[in-house]
Amino acid sequence: MKIITNQTQGYLWGENCMAWPLFSNPNLNVKEELIPPNSQEEMHFHQHSQQYIYILEGKAFCILNDQAFNLSAGDSIHIPVGDLHQVKNIHHSFLRFLLLSLPPVKDDINYP
Repeated sequence: MKIITNQTQGYLWGENCMAWPLFSNPNLNVKEELIPPNSQEEMHFHQHSQQYIYILEGKAFCILNDQAFNLSAGDSIHIPVGDLHQVKNIHHSFLRFLLLSLPPVKDDINYP
């Protein structure tokens, strides 16, 4: 077993969101992401990657195809390949979550 110590630099995505890569190999990518209050990602889909979001802190408003979900700490959602999705933070506190992508997204972000 190998213990992984996260000492990676975070990076800015979108207008003011942050991500910290935790683990990556050709089959799996794991990140911790932070969305500030009243911020969101763009609606998008992935042609090759499925994703799994696990909420660590805060509340998320997620749109998956034509359905909307409210998620709180401890909740999760699976995003199948090809499904249109968006994560929003419409609240006054930060939203922090784990994002697992199988396989890693890389250049697989498509906008409607």
